[in-house]
Amino acid sequence: MLRHCILFSRAFCTVKSPPLELTKEVITKLERLSALQMQLPQESRNLAEDIQVAERIFEVNTEGVDPLHNIVDDFINCPVREDVSEHTSINETLANARKTFEGFFVSPSVGVEYKRRGKDGNKKTDK
Repeated sequence: MLRHCILFSRAFCTVKSPPLELTKEVITKLERLSALQMQLPQESRNLAEDIQVAERIFEVNTEGVDPLHNIVDDFINCPVREDVSEHTSINETLANARKTFEGFFVSPSVGVEYKRRGKDGNKKTDK
């Protein structure tokens, strides 16, 4: 099962494992790990197709192929100018925020449902 969960490590495995079967258990685990939820059967079919594409990548023979050029090598040799930073106080920085709490920025929760009370005192669900 571990070899199936780490598809991109298969290139380093010595044992060839069979193709991954997308069981309900595997889909549930992938949903939990990715914090996504597949709602339509088409989405799980798309996932199966994506896995098949990744499987084909591992079958490509790359012996004798030089690695591609890496742009990081050029960047490392590039001189970087000296920036002069201006000191900004915490109060000046937080003055730009809509909402702060104890000296930190506060951002809205994304994708998390919570209950809060409206002006009338009744609970309502926000996303």
